Amino acid sequence: MFRSLPLVLLCCSARTSSGTSQLCSVKRLPFPFLPKLSERLHDFLAQQVCSTDTVTYEELKQMISDGAVKLFDVREPDEFSNGSIPTATNIPLGTVQEAFSLPVDVFEETYKTEMPTKADGSLVVYCRSGTRSLKALNILKGLGYSRARHYPDGYLGWVAHELGI
Repeated sequence: MFRSLPLVLLCCSARTSSGTSQLCSVKRLPFPFLPKLSERLHDFLAQQVCSTDTVTYEELKQMISDGAVKLFDVREPDEFSNGSIPTATNIPLGTVQEAFSLPVDVFEETYKTEMPTKADGSLVVYCRSGTRSLKALNILKGLGYSRARHYPDGYLGWVAHELGI
């Protein structure tokens, strides 16, 4: 006899212009009896981000060119110092929640850049290859930055595009 196990996933959905519903973010629920399955399930679902939560290389390149982006690199400072996407400000993943919870004047003094508003559609985060920026995006969404996005190709993807490879 099989006993069904309760499985509950928390997510938010959004209506797209085509009327379809897509998964926008995922919150981890504890499954103490199935830790590996829980991790794999969370990792899979976290990758199912709405297309409105991402920017492509072409979009990001245009936003930078137009001066219409508030770009944040969530890698560690040593990674950032070895190369970054133009106009980016470094705020490591471990400090994202604290940084974006600061008063505006403190944020701007600390990071020497304008603090995005919670409704700002020009807020973009990136990392090396997309994993940390997705985590940062979920943190930002949780703080109320509803239009924040991430560049899933990360710095490696940016460099590859720039070099034409």
